[in-house]
Amino acid sequence: MRKHTIVLTIILSLLFAADLPAKQQQRLALLIGNSHYTHGGSLPNPVNDVRAIKKALEGLGFTVMKYEDCSQKTMKQAMDKFGRKLKGKNVGLFFYAGHGFQVNGRNYLLPADAKLGSEHDAEYDCVRAGRILAKMEAAGSRTNIVILDACRDNPFTRSWRRGTEGAGLAFMDAPSGSLIAYSTAPGKTALDGRNKNSPYTSALLQHINTPNITVLQMFQRVRTTVRSQSGYKQTPWESTSLNGDFYFNGGSGKIGSKQPPPTSPPNAKSNQYTQHQKDLFNKALDLYKKNEKSESLKVWNTFIELRKDNVRAYLFRGGCYNDTQQYVKAIQDYNKAMELNPEDSRAYGLRGDSYYRLQQYVKAIQDFDKVIALDPKSGRAYGHRGGSYLGLNQTTQGCADLDKGCDLGDCEMLKWAIKEGYCR
Repeated sequence: MRKHTIVLTIILSLLFAADLPAKQQQRLALLIGNSHYTHGGSLPNPVNDVRAIKKALEGLGFTVMKYEDCSQKTMKQAMDKFGRKLKGKNVGLFFYAGHGFQVNGRNYLLPADAKLGSEHDAEYDCVRAGRILAKMEAAGSRTNIVILDACRDNPFTRSWRRGTEGAGLAFMDAPSGSLIAYSTAPGKTALDGRNKNSPYTSALLQHINTPNITVLQMFQRVRTTVRSQSGYKQTPWESTSLNGDFYFNGGSGKIGSKQPPPTSPPNAKSNQYTQHQKDLFNKALDLYKKNEKSESLKVWNTFIELRKDNVRAYLFRGGCYNDTQQYVKAIQDYNKAMELNPEDSRAYGLRGDSYYRLQQYVKAIQDFDKVIALDPKSGRAYGHRGGSYLGLNQTTQGCADLDKGCDLGDCEMLKWAIKEGYCR
């Protein structure tokens, strides 16, 4: 009996640790900002960014370790020290501002003293982003947050061979209990700020102290702000496998308050659905299931005018547009669904299908990549990504994906490809 009690206590502590008031949590943060590169010029914002983030986090109960313009040796030593200090803490946070890039799908943070003659030097002269993830995971902290404002243009790629993937960062799976936040979408570059801070850090500073919102809701607001202020040129991204809700500021401007967070985005008129709204949703859904897409579309339009915060409504209306060959409008609805919930794999799969129908195969593949990252056992995603590769005449990759999709239970695309002579 005593053994079972101990096990139950451990399980409950893991499940609810993220919901502890901030005053009862031990929070530790490591901040690194590299602005002045010996061989790669200067960036105006990173050092300012870490100084501002330090002040904000200290006000939210974090003990902060801050480093500026670090060499590779200093960066690695700082991460090692952080990993040791993080043991026994509830919450760990790593924030990096500066140059970052990918090589062969691996992400690297650029030290201030780096000098890269080719992409092959990255392994020896830079610091892998995965290093900090490993330190945090080994520390055993229950909530880990990694924020990378690190997707500015790589200053060394001009001297690299053509075709090197130096732009932006690659998507990384978040280990259990963690969240990875990127200043822009995988493979894209972020904008440098014209003001004191970068656009992404500015948005973080604007929303991080907002009371009563979870970390996911906070990053949703950051995304909306950055997209709007960048003219929709920059879209922040997150990968998450958090085991519970985490609040930077637990309530009403007072750290540690246990007031419940709002359950809807700030633009929602009310958290409660009226009977009229429920009836509209059910009517639109019923018409959709009956394949009366044009009539369903009309009702979805009415419902969304009343409830602009319902992810499923955008997905279903996008389906109506897609099935009536209005693919651009479908993509717009799927984009809106992603803004509301960036971790919903359905939106990426549906948008990928619309891109596929528009024969925009590269964009389709990017969306199916995201679905597979969120749901590695999605046979449909592998199948449709394979079809997209076939559309680009990349038969080997396409057939490999179709085989994988069939292994996972979705063989329709493979059957079609064999019938058409693409695959054996």
